[in-house]
Amino acid sequence: FFFLFSLGVMHNVVVLVSGGKDSCYAIHQCVSYGHRVIALANLHPLQKDEMDSFMFQTVGWNVISSYAECLGLPLFRETLAGGSVHRNLTYQPTNEDEVEDLYKLLLTVKEAHPEVTAVASGAILSNYQRNRVENVCERLGLVSLSFLWRKEQHQLMQDMCSTPVEAILIKIASLGLKVDHLGKTIQQLQPAFTKLNAQFGFHVCGEGGEYETLTLDSPLFLKRIVLDQFSTIVESSDKYSPVAYLHIEEFHLEEKAEISSSRKEMDRLRSLPLDGNMLEKPSGDVCMGEESSYIHLIDCDHKKSGKFVSARCSVAYGNPSFQIAVVLNHLSKTLQSEFSLNLASNAVFVHLYVNDMSQFTSINAVYVNFFDATQPPARECVAFDLPVGVEVVVDVLCVDDDSLKKILHVQSISEWAPACIGPYSQACSVNETAFLAGMIGLDPVTMKLVQREKELERIQQNLRSVLEVVHTKYPDNVQVVSYTAYYIKEIHNLDFDGIMTNLFSSFGQDVPCRAICVSQLPRNSLLEFQLVTHDNNHSNDMDDELMYKASEVEEINASDSVALLHMEAFVSGKLLTFFQAHVGTSSDAITSGMFCTVWKRVEEYHKQLTDETCWNRAISMRVFSKDSHLFDEIKSCIKQSNIEIPLTCLTVEEIAHKHINNCAVALEICFLE
Repeated sequence: FFFLFSLGVMHNVVVLVSGGKDSCYAIHQCVSYGHRVIALANLHPLQKDEMDSFMFQTVGWNVISSYAECLGLPLFRETLAGGSVHRNLTYQPTNEDEVEDLYKLLLTVKEAHPEVTAVASGAILSNYQRNRVENVCERLGLVSLSFLWRKEQHQLMQDMCSTPVEAILIKIASLGLKVDHLGKTIQQLQPAFTKLNAQFGFHVCGEGGEYETLTLDSPLFLKRIVLDQFSTIVESSDKYSPVAYLHIEEFHLEEKAEISSSRKEMDRLRSLPLDGNMLEKPSGDVCMGEESSYIHLIDCDHKKSGKFVSARCSVAYGNPSFQIAVVLNHLSKTLQSEFSLNLASNAVFVHLYVNDMSQFTSINAVYVNFFDATQPPARECVAFDLPVGVEVVVDVLCVDDDSLKKILHVQSISEWAPACIGPYSQACSVNETAFLAGMIGLDPVTMKLVQREKELERIQQNLRSVLEVVHTKYPDNVQVVSYTAYYIKEIHNLDFDGIMTNLFSSFGQDVPCRAICVSQLPRNSLLEFQLVTHDNNHSNDMDDELMYKASEVEEINASDSVALLHMEAFVSGKLLTFFQAHVGTSSDAITSGMFCTVWKRVEEYHKQLTDETCWNRAISMRVFSKDSHLFDEIKSCIKQSNIEIPLTCLTVEEIAHKHINNCAVALEICFLE
C-alpha cells in the first residue's frame, strides 16, 4: 500500500458480503474494533446458483438483495461476468478475470462514497483470495481489513456460534457431510465438524471447500431472513462425499423484537461525523542530477557466492531522499551489469540503515519506486550514527533465480500479525532459509505500538505467528540461526536484566542472539527483532541438517590487555553457514592491535569447524562496535587475510550478550551458496 493511513483511527468500511457466515461475522469484527460500516458490496452470477469461481460464493445469490434491508445499509451489486483467468498466486490485472469485476464494483462504491477508506472481507486461510482483495485495494488506494485471517478455526467457529451468527449450510461437498445436513445451522453441526476434523482433517470453518453457508440472522440484523420454499439440488450422489445445495425459491423478512447492543454500537459509529483517514502520499520523485558530481563519493562493494549476491552501498552527498535514490539506482545498475540481476525481483532481504528516523517517510517514498509492489523483499530499518555526510546505507541480499523466492506478503489488517503497509514482506524464503522482516511491538488490529512494558511479549507473539506460516511444522525442527534484537536506551527505565533474560531465551537455547543499543527505531519503538531461520524438515540427509556449534568463552591476550571471546556457528555437513562472534573487555573499547589477535582466533575456529575454504562462500559481514575508530583496524585485518567480502560497520551505544558481560564488538558473517 503506497498510501499512509492514520493508524488506530476509525475507518469507513465497505464489507464484501457473499451471504456466508465469514463475511457476515467480518461485519461484527469491524464494529468491535471501532470502524464505521457504511456499505455492503456483492458480486452475483447471472440467473444461476453455481459458477466455477475461485474467489466468490454464488449459491444463495438471490437472497443477498435483502441484506440491504436486513442491515439497513446500502448494498452495491454487480454481475460476475469474468472467470478465474489469472490463476497464479500473485495476481496481475487481467482482462476478463473475475477480480476485475471486483475492481469495478469497488470503484463504483468509492465513486458513490468517496469517504470509504477500507474494504473488509471474511478471508480466513486462502492466500489466493487475500492477495486478490489486496491487489484491488492497492489499486484503489484502500486498506484491506481481514480480521478473520489465520485465526484458529475451532476458536473462530466457537466465536461465530456464540455471537450468535445464525448461518445454515446451503451447500455440501465433503467426505462426512450428508444431504440432510443442508439447512442445519452451524451451531447444530459444530460437534460434527469437530469430529470430522479429528477423523479426516476436515476444515471446521469450511476453508477446504467442504461446505458453504447462508446467514439468516445475526445481532447486527434489523430483520431476519425466513426461508419459505426451497429445493435440494444434488450434483453428485456419491455415497461417501455427495455434492448438493439448496436452491432458495421464496423467502421473507421478519421484524426483530429487540435491537442488540452490538447493533446500537454499529449505529453509534455510523452517526459520528464522516471524515477521510487517508494521508497524502509523500512524493518519491527525486532529481539526481549529473552522476559525475558525486560518483566519487559512492561507496559500494558486492560479492557472489553460488546463487546468492550481496551488495552494500552508501553515498556521502545530499539529503536523505537524494541519497536513497542514488544508492538504489547505483545498486540496480551494478546488479544488472555485474550479475544480470534485477533489484526489484531478485532482492530477498534489505538492511536499511538511516541516520535520522524522522526522515524515514521521505526515504520510504523513494524506496518504494525500486521494488516490485507485489513481491518486495523482507526488510529491517534501524537508525545508527552513520559516518559524517552519510544519511542512508543499504545492504541487500539477492538470489540469482527469483523463482526460488517464496514471499509472505500480507497487507490486510487482521488479528494474525502486523500488516505490511509498505514496500516490504513479512518474510522471504529461499529453499529452507527464511529471512524475516524486522518486527516491532505493533498490535496487529490497531497497528499501534502496545505499552512499553508489553512490547517484548507482543513482538514474540507477532514473530511466532509469522513463523507458523513460513514454516508449516514450526517449531518442530526449525532453527533460528540469526537473532538480532535492537533496543533504545529508554529500556533501562524498565527491568533491563529481566527483559534481556526473556529476550535471549525467546526462541530456544541454541540460538545465537545479541542485543544492540541503537539511536532510534521505527515508530519510536523500544525494541525491534530480526530473525533468520532454517527449516530442517526438508533436509534429505541427517548430515545436511544445520547443527549448532559454540565455543567456550576464551581469554585472548594481546597488547597487554585481555579480551573475552565467544563464538557461535551453524554447520551443515562440512559447510559453514552463519557465524557470530562477540568480544568483551574490562574497559569500554578494544585496544589497538587486539582485534587482529581476535581475528586470527576466529580464522582458527573456522578451520576447526570445516575443512573447506569457507571464505570463498562468505557473502556478507556486519560489525557492530562501540568504538568507530576500530573499523579501520578491522578492515586492515580482513584485507591481510585476503578475504573479499562486503563489510558493513555500524557504531552502537551498547551490546548485550548472554555470555559476554561487557561486550564491545559483535561480528556476524553470512556464508551462503
